[in-house]
Amino acid sequence: MIRNQASYPPGYYIEIHGKHTETSRHNNKETKRDIVDFHFRVALGDELIPKGHVTGLTPGKLEFLPDNKRGYRGTIIPSLNPTLSDVEEADYLTAWCEKYVADASKVKCFTLQREIRWHDTAKLEHLIRSALLETNYRGHISITFPTSHTSVTVYSPGLINRWRMTTWIRWIFYLSFLWIFTWPLLFFLTSRYEVVKSVWYYASKPPGEEMGRIPTTNDEVNYFYKWQSAIKRNVLKSNGLEQHILGFI
Repeated sequence: MIRNQASYPPGYYIEIHGKHTETSRHNNKETKRDIVDFHFRVALGDELIPKGHVTGLTPGKLEFLPDNKRGYRGTIIPSLNPTLSDVEEADYLTAWCEKYVADASKVKCFTLQREIRWHDTAKLEHLIRSALLETNYRGHISITFPTSHTSVTVYSPGLINRWRMTTWIRWIFYLSFLWIFTWPLLFFLTSRYEVVKSVWYYASKPPGEEMGRIPTTNDEVNYFYKWQSAIKRNVLKSNGLEQHILGFI
């Protein structure tokens, strides 16, 4: 299951938000409020998937918690132990999964993290801002690069974990403030395994190392030209009421 989930990249987007401030006067009082002019997302997830990738079969690059770094290794707090120094690197995932299954702890969880690296967001943001200025828009522009589905956690079967994952039970604890007592209890009861990452590279080298830098799909400039017209159109026609998503997530 972990290997299968590692074959799915995280959700990745550009979120473009434009607003201006409107000032009104009434009875000698000045009131300011923000007016949303546009707010939409453009999909970036496909840019992380290399050619030949088979979703469900081909994982992203797997990285494991190194022996010299503290982390959750079936422990309650970050620790340097136990390690898998005697295991072949190719078998790390299997070894950690087997260790999790063999763990006698009643409450435990295993987390796969998904991470994006080496995307030159500063360059892409600069290109998008330049395009938006060409539309004569003069409001405040915010451009961010949010992610989603950045982790998958598998919980062991058992009453406590079933309760912690049941929505209505969680709401009872939130509204009654019982979470003040239960969260510390869950923290000290749960053995955590956070030892593996599925890493998705936008390019073969980090931003700034342009010589020999090969994008996984499109580099930042080509991606911008691919979506430039659609972004401009969306800014010009948007009424600020809806958040649109352009492209495939």
